[in-house]
Amino acid sequence: MPTPKQKLEKLLNTGQWAEAGILCSGLCKKYPHDARLWYTAGGIEKQLGNVEQALVYYRRAAGLAPDMAQIYVDIGWLLYSQGNIDEARSNYEQAHRLGPDLIHALLGLINVWVALDRLDDAIACFRKALSLQPDSYELYCDLGLMLESIGRTDEAYAACQHALELNPDYVPAIALKSALLRYRGCYQEAFGLIDPLVQRDVKDVRVVQEYLDLCHRVDCCDEAIALAKETSSGSGVTEQDLMCLYFSTGHALDRVGRYNEAFEQFVKANRFRGDSMDVIGMQNAIGDIKVVIDADPALLHKEYNAGDPGLVFIIGMPRSGTTLAEQILSSHPDVYGAGEITAMQNVAHSVSSLVKGIPDYPRCIQNLDESGIEVLRQAYLSRLPEAGRGSRIITDKQLGNFLYVGLIRLLFPDAPIISCTRDPLDTCVSCYFHNFRTLPFTYDLVALGKTWREYRKLMDHWHGLSIPMMDLRYESLVDDVEGMIRKLLAYCGLDWDDRCLRFHESGREVATVSKDQVNQPVYKKSVGRWRNYEAHLSELKRVLNYTD
Repeated sequence: MPTPKQKLEKLLNTGQWAEAGILCSGLCKKYPHDARLWYTAGGIEKQLGNVEQALVYYRRAAGLAPDMAQIYVDIGWLLYSQGNIDEARSNYEQAHRLGPDLIHALLGLINVWVALDRLDDAIACFRKALSLQPDSYELYCDLGLMLESIGRTDEAYAACQHALELNPDYVPAIALKSALLRYRGCYQEAFGLIDPLVQRDVKDVRVVQEYLDLCHRVDCCDEAIALAKETSSGSGVTEQDLMCLYFSTGHALDRVGRYNEAFEQFVKANRFRGDSMDVIGMQNAIGDIKVVIDADPALLHKEYNAGDPGLVFIIGMPRSGTTLAEQILSSHPDVYGAGEITAMQNVAHSVSSLVKGIPDYPRCIQNLDESGIEVLRQAYLSRLPEAGRGSRIITDKQLGNFLYVGLIRLLFPDAPIISCTRDPLDTCVSCYFHNFRTLPFTYDLVALGKTWREYRKLMDHWHGLSIPMMDLRYESLVDDVEGMIRKLLAYCGLDWDDRCLRFHESGREVATVSKDQVNQPVYKKSVGRWRNYEAHLSELKRVLNYTD
């Protein structure tokens, strides 16, 4: 006659989870010090979808067997699925400490680092995982996708090639390689990878999305749009997949002039991204900044040696031409484009630690003395990328630095600031049409309009304090490319260099959604683009108080 534990094993093997749960719960009471039983009970509750009860059992098992690494992996997974990222991280890190070779601990940490937007840490975990599983083409491809998302396209291409060497037929890696070739302008080569999959009726979402993103380069937009609509209405497509398909389909429809259909796709895509940002928090933050800086304008006029390297700060709303401005400047041999680094934001958040008992930024900067200013200057400089240390000038293109213009002027009074501007309707519409994962104000046109309005209020405030900066208007740049580039270089103290006029040939890696645009010459078709969608923009125009 089988023992209770043998019965439990049979129930588990046959997937009879409810019966197994009842039996296992009784065994846990009978053998309260058996960690393996509590762990098994946790696994059963996990299968049944009872997350809280599963956590109770897993934690009891961890108390009885604190050195059992796999328990912490499972706890981490459940916490991550609940959105409890910090506790998930703690458990995955404990699992990794106990089992450095435990692949699922590393995979869990990758998910956590991605959720926390700490992609360098995620990439480090990928590399550790690959050292444990060097034949995993899936891991190589996933690493390539992550590297591609942050603009490290050469590294992404190498990872993709590894994946395809291990499995030449791995469809996600083929789609990734096509995208990377597209970024390099190798459109026919990219199409040569994707088209055979399309002809074989491979409905993988990555393939369809790449087909959409490539279609206008190879004159097959109608076919790509039809395929995308067929795929999005099929079974087994996740919400994330649908969101990406809707964005790409919208852009394909836009390119062929089917604007109403395109707008419908963008609306569908943004609905999947969740609630848009409440702008009240930004209004309050900007109000505080205006009061503090305006109350003590002398903060902005201290004489201080800016030091080396030279810095150039590029600010503006998303899709206002900031990436283009940096690409032009970084094409100069004396300039290193650092991209969207968070150095100034980190420095701003550290000010209060230097002036004990004072509230956070911005009020804390009123109490900074010269020694505190020097500490912050060095803290900022230490956060600049190593790759740019030998350059005469480094550009910082973090869009959020518009909040810190006063602090920038205090720390680096000689640093040029370039304020990129663009027609507000074109700016907001373009933001709405792109998949900004970490900018929730772009999910809704009204929120976009309100955000633009608050941004403009603060920029007007900085201008009112006579803080020197160059306004670089996108429309002026595309209308007189060479003339505006000459003005830009002169403002930054740079001699003319023809390479700046050929910025699209630089081969520089770009991590933003503008990477396709800055790898081709300046074009004018984006000016006044909003007019194609005017029938859908009445609320946005009202919020912006927009008049032609």
